[in-house]
Amino acid sequence: KRYKTKALFENWDKYDLNFNKGYHRQFGRNVLHLNQGNIGSNQELRFIEISRFCGLDATDWSWGALIADFDNDGFKDIFVANGIYKDLTDLDYVNFDFNPKAIKSMIDNKEKVISTMMKKIPSEPQQNFLFLNKGKYNFRSAASESGLDKLTFSNGSVYADLDNDGDLDLITNNINDKAHLYRNNSEKNQKSFLSISFKGSVANLQALGIKIICHSGSNLIMQELNPMRGFESCVEPRIHIGLGEIKSLDSIEIFWPDGMKSVVKNDIKLNTFITFDYSKLPKKSSINSAVKPTTLFSETSGKLSLKHTENEYSDFDRDRLLFYMISNEGPHLNVKDLNNDGLEDIVLGGSHGLSTQVVYQQKNGSFIKREIPDMIKNAIMEDSRIMIDDFNDDGLLDIFVCGGGSELPNTSSGLKDRLYIGAKDGFIEKPQVFNGQYNSTSAVVWIDLDGDDDKDIFTSGRMEAFNYGVPASSFVYENNSGKYTMSQKLGAPFIQFSMIIDAKGADIDGDGKDELILMKDMGNIDIFKVEKNTLLNITPSIGLKNIYGFWSSIEIDDIDDDGDMDMLVCNKGLNNRLASGYGTFEMHVNDFDGNGQIEQISCYSDSSGVFPWVMRDDLVKQLPVLKKKILKYEEFAVAGLKNMFDDNVLQQSLNYKINEFRSGIFRNDKGVFTFVALPLQAQWTDQKTGLITDIDGDGKRDIILGGNQYRAKPEMGIDAGSYGMVFKNMGNFEFNYLENQKTGLCIDGEIRDIKTININNNKYLIIAKNNDYCALYKINKTTNSNIK
Repeated sequence: KRYKTKALFENWDKYDLNFNKGYHRQFGRNVLHLNQGNIGSNQELRFIEISRFCGLDATDWSWGALIADFDNDGFKDIFVANGIYKDLTDLDYVNFDFNPKAIKSMIDNKEKVISTMMKKIPSEPQQNFLFLNKGKYNFRSAASESGLDKLTFSNGSVYADLDNDGDLDLITNNINDKAHLYRNNSEKNQKSFLSISFKGSVANLQALGIKIICHSGSNLIMQELNPMRGFESCVEPRIHIGLGEIKSLDSIEIFWPDGMKSVVKNDIKLNTFITFDYSKLPKKSSINSAVKPTTLFSETSGKLSLKHTENEYSDFDRDRLLFYMISNEGPHLNVKDLNNDGLEDIVLGGSHGLSTQVVYQQKNGSFIKREIPDMIKNAIMEDSRIMIDDFNDDGLLDIFVCGGGSELPNTSSGLKDRLYIGAKDGFIEKPQVFNGQYNSTSAVVWIDLDGDDDKDIFTSGRMEAFNYGVPASSFVYENNSGKYTMSQKLGAPFIQFSMIIDAKGADIDGDGKDELILMKDMGNIDIFKVEKNTLLNITPSIGLKNIYGFWSSIEIDDIDDDGDMDMLVCNKGLNNRLASGYGTFEMHVNDFDGNGQIEQISCYSDSSGVFPWVMRDDLVKQLPVLKKKILKYEEFAVAGLKNMFDDNVLQQSLNYKINEFRSGIFRNDKGVFTFVALPLQAQWTDQKTGLITDIDGDGKRDIILGGNQYRAKPEMGIDAGSYGMVFKNMGNFEFNYLENQKTGLCIDGEIRDIKTININNNKYLIIAKNNDYCALYKINKTTNSNIK
C-alpha cells in the first residue's frame, strides 16, 4: 500500500537522459552488493546486486543498515532503521493538498501557508526491520518475533554488547521520541562467540580498517572493523564474531591497516573477550606480488573486432505499461565453416539499420569481414535468429536470417525472413520464397514436419507488430525437392498459436524423428510430434503443460548422457520484483478502453484478488478513463482489476500467468519431463542464453549462462547479476556453480548469445552482447582435478 501511495519514480525518458549524461543508474530501493572478488584478465573488482533475490529491497523509508551476527549462529544478519516523520512524497498530499490551487486558496484566506501545509503532511510511524540470515542468501524477516515491532520514526542506529554477555544489543534514535535500547537475549541459545578489541599503532590507536580471518577446519569467517555505520552513527570499536556450533578455532589471521600481518594460533579461547596489541604480536608484510590465478578461460584480444550496434528505440513510447524492453534482445550469432576451408566463420545478426555481418577466419586465427551486397540492402531489418545449413542440398552452406523485433509494422518488408543461398563468391538472397508474410519472427527450425523424409522450414511468430501480448502466427514452408512453399495445412495448428520466443527441433522420444519444440514468451513449452503426416501436440502427456515461465531461450542436449534429450531453459530469475513473493504474476492483455490500442497490465494475484503492479499515474496516462474512477492514490493502493474494469472486459482479456521464474533443466526420463532448477546463482539475473558443453574434459556436459537486462524502468530496476556463469556437471543433474575468480569470465554488459568456435586448434567461447563488441575467451586445457 505504501509503495503505491508514497513511491516516486523517474519516468524512463528522464532516467535514460540522466544516465546518458554521465549520472549513474538510480533506483528507489535497498541494494545488497555481493563481492565477486578480482576477476577477468585485468583482475578487476566486481560486485553483483542481489537484494531482490534475498527479499531485502523494500523496507520503506530507511536510513541505514547494520550488518552483524545478532543471533550468534555464524551468519551475519541485517538490521534496518526505518521511518520518516513526514511522508513528503505522499501522492495524495502532493497532488491534492500541495498544489497551486490549494496554495492560492490558503493565501486568499490569509492562512499561514507553510505551517498549514506541514500539518497536512501525513505522518505514519513504521516498524524497523531485522532480517535473520539462514545461510545460502536466505534471509527471514524477524522483527516482530524478535521484539522489534514497535512503531517509530527511527533513523540512527548502532549495536554494542552493552552487558558483555556475548551478544549484540541495539540502540535506535527516534524522531520526537526517546532513544530505544533493545537488550539481546541470544546468550540463552548457547551459541559460540568471540569478541575482539585492538590496540593499534600510534597512528591508528583503534586499528580502524583492520581485517581478520578466523579459520576452523574448512570454515572461514572474515570481518573488518569499520564502525561508522548507518545514518550519523558509529557502532562499538570491536569485532564481534558469532560462531554458531564451532567449538574451536585453528588460527586467526590479522591484517593490520598499515599492510602488516599477524597470525595467532595457540589456545584461542572462545566465548571470551580478547585484545590484540599491535606492539606485542609478531608481524610480517601482507603485501605480496599479485599472482595471476589459473582459470578455465582466458580473455583474448586482437583476434576479433566484431560489434553489434543497437539503434535508439524506446518500446515504452508505444507500450507504456511494459516494465522491460523487448527491442534489445539481439544479437544472435552462428558459427560454421562457410567456405569449406576448414576454418570456422561467424555470422552476427544486425539491428534495425545495421546489416547482418559475416566474418571469415584466416589461417593465422584472425578474422576478416566480408561485405555481402544482398545483406547490406536488407539493413532495415532487425535480425532475430540465424540458422546455417544446406537448405537446397547443393553442398554449399546457406544462411537463413529471421526478421523480428518490435519496431516495424506488419506492412513493412523489414520484417521479412531471408534465405541467402551459398555461392562460390558469397551469398545471394532467394527472395521469392518468403515475401508476403511479414511477421516478427523469433526462430527458425529446419525439420521434417510432413513425414516425407525431407526437411521443411518452420518460422516461429514472436508477436504481432505493435501488439505485444497478442498471440502471433507461425508458418511452415514445405520442402518440395529443394523448393519451399508456404503450407496452410502444415501451418494450421500455428495460426495465432502463441508468442514464441524460441524454437528447436530434436528427437525427444528416441524414435529417430525430430519433434518440434516451441518455447512461449510467457507460458509453457509445447512439443509437436509428426504422426502419420499429422502434427500432434503431445505436451499434456510429457509433463510440460503446467509449468509457465518468463522464458528467453532453450538448448537441447543429452545432459546426463542417458540416451535421451534434455532441455536447458533460460528464465527471468528470482532477483527481480515480479518474482518477489507478493503473489502469482499475471499479465492481462486487452484493448481495455476500446481505442484500438492494446494494453498490457502486469499484476500480482492472491486470494483477495488481482492487483496491478503498475503505478496509478502510468495506468491513468495510458487509460484516461480510469482517472475519475479511481481518483485517489489511497483508493488505487487497494483496488483490484475488478474495481477498474467490467467483468466482460476482464473475461475477454488474455491472461498470462507465471508460476516458474527459475532457470533450469527439463530432465527427460523416458519421454516424460521433470523440471530441475539450476543452483541459486543462476537465478540472480535474467538469463538470456545458454551453452551446453564439456569445459573441463571430464566427459560430462557443463552449462554456461549469460544474460542481463539494462533496459528496464526505474521502478523495476535493471537485471545485472551475471558476468557469465559456469555450472560444472557433477552427475545426476547436480551442478556446482564456479565462481568467476575460478572461471576467468568477466563479461560486462547484456549477453545475448554464446557459442564455441575453433581457432588454431584451440577451442574458444564467443559471446555476443547487445550494443557492444563480441567477447572472445580461450578455453584453457585443463583436467577435472583443477576444478571443484
